Amino acid sequence: MKTKQEEATPFGEQPKFTPGPWVVWRLAPDSDARERMIVTTADGEIEVCGIVENEDDAYLIAAAPEMYALLKAAQAYIETQDNETMPDEMAALWNRIAAALALVDAPQETK
Repeated sequence: MKTKQEEATPFGEQPKFTPGPWVVWRLAPDSDARERMIVTTADGEIEVCGIVENEDDAYLIAAAPEMYALLKAAQAYIETQDNETMPDEMAALWNRIAAALALVDAPQETK
């Protein structure tokens, strides 16, 4: 059975990152007095992201696999549209989606 991420990713492409879903876990007070958050796979087997100070940031990070899959699906849909009659706004949206996906799909230089 395919995961939600595999179903949403067009053409069976598998992302290079740890497959979702990802969840936010609040650390227990005995391991972190401030009870900060980490992001893990849903089964808790893989820590995707270490301690995150801001709760909103943690949930944004945890949503990344689903957002990636949705952007890939939107990109694939836009690519099926007729370029000659595509509104400029949709072409601009495709360019923004492509740029965002390139941040994940293309290797980046670490600063």
